[in-house]
Amino acid sequence: MAVKTVKTMRHGLAVRLVHWAIVIEGAFLLVTGFQMNGLFYFGLPEITYSLHIIVGFAFIVTAFVFLYVFLAAHDWKWFSIRRIPYSIRYIVSETLYWFRLRPAIEEPIKFDVKKNEYVEKLIPSVIVVWWTYALMGIILALTGLTDAFPAQFWWVSAVLNPIGMALTGTGGLPFILAVHRLVAILLIVTVSLHLYASLIYHLVPSIIRGTRDEPVAGEAAPGLKAPSAIPAGAVSAATEHED
Repeated sequence: MAVKTVKTMRHGLAVRLVHWAIVIEGAFLLVTGFQMNGLFYFGLPEITYSLHIIVGFAFIVTAFVFLYVFLAAHDWKWFSIRRIPYSIRYIVSETLYWFRLRPAIEEPIKFDVKKNEYVEKLIPSVIVVWWTYALMGIILALTGLTDAFPAQFWWVSAVLNPIGMALTGTGGLPFILAVHRLVAILLIVTVSLHLYASLIYHLVPSIIRGTRDEPVAGEAAPGLKAPSAIPAGAVSAATEHED
């Protein structure tokens, strides 16, 4: 059965530029982190640690720029905390479908042509992923800054030291670095899952060129109660067609 779609501007230029800046900076931090910890050798210079810190600062700045662009575009409405239960229900449904315990899930992204706005702009599982990114980013930033500037971030050590002693019998910088490395590994797993979801839902081209052929608003996915429509700001609805 043909799916009626409409071409929309899904991601503005600012969002795309900042997104790919974060991807490049994150990849560099990953590579330098691997070499510093002796996991892999990439032939980077001896100043790898200094480069790691510099790019880490750039990553933090870029993250704040992304947050500003994100808020300015009113996209934060799609990621509000109140939508987390909806996201969790969708993740459960995705998991059940993965194990063939329920029918296929209809793509939830829908665009209302008459109102020129999204009914749903996200694959709902992204909501939980986004908040996971935010939490892991804060932990990585604080533990990394504490390693680089222990005198200035003594309060992070003061918070984590008793936790480390209670859980592992080890506190101080060794525990802080262990937390930093563990969260970095979890971040790699989360990014991999995010990339996988982006590929199967054909979302990668939209973060490159900005536009995507979005399904026209219809019924919500079976077994899931989708939130009411939330305006997504200025969206250009171009030619309507069928795939």
